[in-house]
Amino acid sequence: MGVYVDGLEQVVIDNASSSDEIAIISGYCSPDTIEKIARLGKKLDFYFGMASRGALTPLLLNKLQDLQQNHANLNIFVVSDYHVHTKCYIFKENGDIKNILVGSANCSINGLRSGENSELLVDLNKNELINQQYLNDLDLYCLEVAQSSLPIDNKEILVFPQSVTTRSKGTGSYKYKISKNPFVALIPLFRIKGAKKVVPDSSGLNWGNQKGHTKKGSMESYFAVTAELIDNHPIVFPFKPQKRNTTSGKITRDYDPITVLWDDGTVMEMIFSGTGVERPSKGNRTPDEPYKQYPKQLTSADGGGAKLGTYIRRRMGLSPTHKITMSDLNSFKNKYVEFTYIQDGYYEASFSN
Repeated sequence: MGVYVDGLEQVVIDNASSSDEIAIISGYCSPDTIEKIARLGKKLDFYFGMASRGALTPLLLNKLQDLQQNHANLNIFVVSDYHVHTKCYIFKENGDIKNILVGSANCSINGLRSGENSELLVDLNKNELINQQYLNDLDLYCLEVAQSSLPIDNKEILVFPQSVTTRSKGTGSYKYKISKNPFVALIPLFRIKGAKKVVPDSSGLNWGNQKGHTKKGSMESYFAVTAELIDNHPIVFPFKPQKRNTTSGKITRDYDPITVLWDDGTVMEMIFSGTGVERPSKGNRTPDEPYKQYPKQLTSADGGGAKLGTYIRRRMGLSPTHKITMSDLNSFKNKYVEFTYIQDGYYEASFSN
């Protein structure tokens, strides 16, 4: 029996690669992880267990339907009668179960690619795989889940969008919008300098214009995570763990990558980084009082933000190396990215004009 606390995605991929049929029951999911397994070309049945708990949004429903349509080997089901928080990966060969992984890891970027010791998967004892009573019980459980599920393209599946209402702050040229929904943050793509809104020349959307940046064929970009965003939406933005060590004592990265599904169907792996505001701030806490350290920025997880820079400019109809100005945002008729927390490690974003 193997116990896995690191590299879980590769463990799943390796098991799937040596099988000809896969069944996954997972409470939560992210579309990029499902697609990565589906691309192996093996028959894959995926059961979305917590869809009815708000984890299935209109945007995610459309994306999962597209995935199923684009991969003939993939069948996605939504458990509709009750909530299933199971994380079970079943691998078959020639109709027989070859291996089973169970544990805490959902079939998502947060479940399978979190830092070491964050999640766990365990191989079942080989003796159990030849125990007919155990296999009968497993078949019965899987049958119950299947009978309580609907195909992803079934019209009976109901999903509801997050409602977003806003309030204004400031007056005149200082006026800007803030979301009233605690799960939805409006990330401004500008900052207020003096008496006007501006897009910084060498930070934010134009980070690649900073001295020393390569631009990598595109102007690298990030979204600033401001103190006001943290204060208004502490649920949306993760705080940095006080201490993240592996079993060997090595300190791991501050933040795990996240999956962001954009309103045009683009799936982007992104990551929070940097040292941002502290809450409570130093001036509002005693020396021994615990506090939360938040990130400074959010960008694409490609080692520099070129993917995000290219994407934003493409949405705006600009060249990959264009230096974005306030005039560009005004012409595009949108100065904010609507950033929605759906589940740990999975977000949705809108940049429609």
